[in-house]
Amino acid sequence: MPDIKQLGKPWFSQADHRNPEKSAIVIGGGLAGCSTAYSLAKRGWQVTILEQHEALASEASGNPQGVLYAKLSADNTPLSQFILHGYHYSIDLLKQLNIQDWQQCGVVQLAVNDKTNQRYQALDAQHPDDLLQYMNAQQLSEIAGLDIHHSGLFFPAAGWVHPPALCRALVDHSTIKTVKNSLVNEISPENNEWVIKSDSGEFRSKTIIIAQGTASSRFNQLRYLPLKSIRGQITRVKATHQSQKLSTCVCGEGYIAPAIKGEHTLGATFHFNDASLAIRDQDHQENLNMQQQWFPTSYDAIGGDHIEITGGRTGFRCTTPDYLPIVGPVVHHQSFLDTYAPLRKNSKLPLTDKPDYFDGLYVTTGHGSRGMISCPISGEILADMITGDESYTNPLPATLKEALHPSRFLIRDLIKNKQ
Repeated sequence: MPDIKQLGKPWFSQADHRNPEKSAIVIGGGLAGCSTAYSLAKRGWQVTILEQHEALASEASGNPQGVLYAKLSADNTPLSQFILHGYHYSIDLLKQLNIQDWQQCGVVQLAVNDKTNQRYQALDAQHPDDLLQYMNAQQLSEIAGLDIHHSGLFFPAAGWVHPPALCRALVDHSTIKTVKNSLVNEISPENNEWVIKSDSGEFRSKTIIIAQGTASSRFNQLRYLPLKSIRGQITRVKATHQSQKLSTCVCGEGYIAPAIKGEHTLGATFHFNDASLAIRDQDHQENLNMQQQWFPTSYDAIGGDHIEITGGRTGFRCTTPDYLPIVGPVVHHQSFLDTYAPLRKNSKLPLTDKPDYFDGLYVTTGHGSRGMISCPISGEILADMITGDESYTNPLPATLKEALHPSRFLIRDLIKNKQ
């Protein structure tokens, strides 16, 4: 019997959706939603963003400084390949957009153990210097402006950006409209279009994109998505004369960014099964402890035992079991299971039936803590799928699009008899 890989994977087939009206509604005004709106608008589409809050990027995308952090694998995994594509795209995009709160100061990634050190050396051998360079502690110290006690990687083209400023720049387009204070309560298909009921009224469109982080799965059509919420708290501290010498972002276990407006951003905690929005002193201490352990010179520079904490912020990262985002069209859950049920008994059956998609329904979510890198490229991927126009970016390989497909978890679980 032929191997299923030779016959293709029909469950990852493209949706047949077409919308001659060239208009779409994006639900969610964070990085994922704004990136998708931007990519559609530059292809000539009219886009309306429905944002439940008073301002864009009010939830996970709202931190004051987001580090363009590219954690790569020496084994060239699909996740690493995707991160690399997204990193290059985001850097190019930031250079094109008119954003004041963006600093291309470079990013240092410390080798926090021997295994990481070996991986970093392997990455250095695989990639050009304009992407990353492996350096010893002295070399990194000269770049950072403060003494560093570990070897590590330096990404010269990276830096930090203010995510809300990026969101505002993305939607600053004549064909993008933002409707704020518009919490969407329900979506339903009706007469070849989608009816969207929100706090600000009813909207209709043939094409809608759900970009609401963990909240994406509250819609009935997306309940099967395996989304996880991870609470994270950042800490803001007052800069000192000494700490203002820090000239690059430094990441180890936790991170610190160069001072902006007299303050540094430190982060960030990782807490599962924790829905509290409260700013907690123990989380501030956790962020400070990470600095003290991995970058003690920065800890001393910002005041040591006399650090002045000026504020903090809590957000919830939306992640997936394989840490890749979910980007693509949405299937009818039960119909999908029925269509591919024979795979439960034989995963190599040469099935050819395409899945039954909700016409015009797409999702972009699960971007975790890599939103600055993964959201813009994901917006391009979705815009390519929706419009068929790939002329604005280098298309990703089909294998990578499959790695992001919303149905990947369904097919894996079905083959393992978990569905």
